Amino acid sequence: TGDRLWTPTLSISAGITNLAVSPAFAADRTVLTGSETAPNAGLFRSTDGGESWTKVLDISVTTVAFSPSFASDRLVFAGTYSGLYRSTDGGLTWAWYSSLLYGFTPLKLVLSPSFTSDLTMFAATDRLLKSTDGGQTWTQVFPVSGWAFVADLVVSPDFGDDQTLFVATSGEVYLSP
Repeated sequence: TGDRLWTPTLSISAGITNLAVSPAFAADRTVLTGSETAPNAGLFRSTDGGESWTKVLDISVTTVAFSPSFASDRLVFAGTYSGLYRSTDGGLTWAWYSSLLYGFTPLKLVLSPSFTSDLTMFAATDRLLKSTDGGQTWTQVFPVSGWAFVADLVVSPDFGDDQTLFVATSGEVYLSP
């Protein structure tokens, strides 16, 4: 990055709202990016490290999350205004998977580092939602009051053992109990 010039590899007239890189990027070179805004709303996939892109989902996409075991399970989730979509073939094809609690739109999805065994994932909306069955059902685990919203969330690399989760709202950072 030092002396090299930055070159755009995907240009669309609507804003790109999210970007995710495969945990096995060195081997599979897979990158996904989504846009929420028409006329280019959708999910775009690259399997050559971002050199070229193919639109793989034609719906507004708010967030994307790879399974930590993507190299073996090829599992990816995409958050949309109508709930979750899931791909089991590395992001090539997608199917509607589930709704979030109360129809919330996921702004960010985070999977437990032990997702393969614990099936735990979190969704940031204006609240924090948790699923322990791979995204089929959701419960609210962190209420946000007033005009605040969950702006970001991060799970500990040792989440399976320590259950540590950090949540950033529009004005504060919280540590899970």
